[in-house]
Amino acid sequence: MNKWFLIFFLVVIDQFSKTLVLNYNYQASFNQGIAFGLLVSQWWLAINLIVVLLVLIILRKFYYPQALIVSGGIANILDRFLRGGVVDFINISLIFRLINLNFVFPDFNLADIMICLGVIWLIFDLFYQEFKVNINKKH
Repeated sequence: MNKWFLIFFLVVIDQFSKTLVLNYNYQASFNQGIAFGLLVSQWWLAINLIVVLLVLIILRKFYYPQALIVSGGIANILDRFLRGGVVDFINISLIFRLINLNFVFPDFNLADIMICLGVIWLIFDLFYQEFKVNINKKH
């Protein structure tokens, strides 16, 4: 699959979900920080990270975790410019209340999920590559 098409497709899905939520008056919040409301006044760090990842995609072997991270970052940056903040609409705090835990989890969106899955995938991939190298050295 073409890497640029994949990134474009994931951004479109995220933006469509946010537009749908806003058009149907579903309860959404506007996040001024980066993922999960962190670093409110330093969201420019996210822009720098996206630029670095785009350069990595261009310069070296492309793979899916990078596409997930870049897509999520671009989608959230688009929200900042188009809507003045990132639209968060997924709320899982109710699940914690149902099992009698007094825990409030920040609202999030599909772009946040993409970023988290991409980072987790990269971490597992790094450990797997290291494991493969160690196994090859023993044989």
